[in-house]
Amino acid sequence: MEQKPIDVKGLIAQIRKRRIELGLSHDALAACAGVSRDLLIKMEQGRHENPTGVTVNKILVALGNGHIVVNHQGRAA
Repeated sequence: MEQKPIDVKGLIAQIRKRRIELGLSHDALAACAGVSRDLLIKMEQGRHENPTGVTVNKILVALGNGHIVVNHQGRAA
């Protein structure tokens, strides 16, 4: 079965929306996810449009949204 690519911009928008819904600051989410605050901000501002699948997984787990599938290059697939 062929995997369809993930809409990374849409996924990042959902991450931002969920962070705000939960009342989390960039600092709090970054600390929970084990990623840098600057990376999270750059993602939300569209200045880092192709995060690795590992990074996205960490953020989704911290938000309580489980895991996504990553391709062989470690990018969201």
